[in-house]
Amino acid sequence: MNKLSHSIIDYLKRCDIVLWILTVAAVTYSFLLISSMQRSGTYNYLRTQIIAVSIGIVFAVVISAADYKFLVGKWYIAAAVAAVLAGLVFAFGIQVEGTDDTAWLKLPGGFSIQPSEFIKICFIITFSKHLSYLNEKNMIKSLLGVVTLIIHAAIPMVIIHMQGDDGAVLIFALISLIMSFCAGVELRYFAVLAGLIIAGTPLVWNFFLNDEHRNRILALFDIDGNSMTIYGWQQYQG
Repeated sequence: MNKLSHSIIDYLKRCDIVLWILTVAAVTYSFLLISSMQRSGTYNYLRTQIIAVSIGIVFAVVISAADYKFLVGKWYIAAAVAAVLAGLVFAFGIQVEGTDDTAWLKLPGGFSIQPSEFIKICFIITFSKHLSYLNEKNMIKSLLGVVTLIIHAAIPMVIIHMQGDDGAVLIFALISLIMSFCAGVELRYFAVLAGLIIAGTPLVWNFFLNDEHRNRILALFDIDGNSMTIYGWQQYQG
């Protein structure tokens, strides 16, 4: 027991305490929200959330205690795992109650998982390796290097979009942008990327988003209607 206590204390000294405090606070808040929202029904969402979070915390501790250089060195395993998970969703994916995407896998015992959550971890590992490689080759600030990063990030984003989980797509985009910025990619490339995104908005609106996605976006701005042409925004009629 004494050895275990020393191990725990040593881990706490090495880890990011502020990050863990914020994580626990967010988890606690999510428990309160789910508990307050669940008024009826036979399925206990709070229990599922507690189990999922507990498993996640265990894995978070294990991963944070591991040597990140070792994890990044196994990037090809992470890439293979991500590919397999994505393939399983296309082959056996289901839509669970309360969701609008076919991005889940059914497990024995009545449980289900969303592989995109695990793909995020794999993506962080492969993207870290990519950034490290570009930095070693002095390409982190070059246009070619940034283009390869965009392609890298776009692969899982397109795959997850095809599964209907556009919320996860936004998270992948945010992860890639933050990691790129922290690695030293110049701000001007982010400006160019933002310009390309704005220019391509009509195309995305018409050919990649369905009516439900459009209505959700419009709801954020309290706008009624769901029509837009590839030539630009069209006035919405109430």
